[in-house]
Amino acid sequence: MLVIDNRLINPDTNMDATENFNRMMAILDTLSEVVADIEDSQLFKVAFDSDGGSSVDTQYVIEGDKAVEPDNPTKTAYTFSKWMKGNTEYNFNTAVKSHINLKATWTPIEYTISYTLDGGEVATANPVSYTADTDTFTLNNPTKEGYTFAGWTGSNGDVAQTEVTITKGSYGNKTYTANWTETSLSEGE
Repeated sequence: MLVIDNRLINPDTNMDATENFNRMMAILDTLSEVVADIEDSQLFKVAFDSDGGSSVDTQYVIEGDKAVEPDNPTKTAYTFSKWMKGNTEYNFNTAVKSHINLKATWTPIEYTISYTLDGGEVATANPVSYTADTDTFTLNNPTKEGYTFAGWTGSNGDVAQTEVTITKGSYGNKTYTANWTETSLSEGE
């Protein structure tokens, strides 16, 4: 282990030149021993590609040692699954014998969609769940006898919209309420 006397890096210390020189030489000797130990074995790079998630630091591992499994990265709308080396899940109990590139795999989080139809019906049911990987879709509008559909409110805001689209890449639970306008009877009925 390399230990540096903090007086060497503290500008307020009054060390004489000889003492400072001797301490620096001791540090250089220690460093040369560390470098020699590393040169006797290979040093390999273990790189982590978080595939859009939070960054993970690269590790440098001496041949035969093991990489340290990092804390799981995070990614909005996904749960970390595992580290892959090519098409195989990486085992962190394996001795490192070469440079390694690992890539994170993710499982999309499933979010719910709930609807309040207030007596209305939808001919073709709307999805009740989705993930960030779900293709873009538009909600099917309901019908209600004696009423005209005025639009959806809820996760899309307080202003009723007759066309609500959930785009691929969206996330979070959603709720929608059907809003209605009573159909007026025409004169003479």
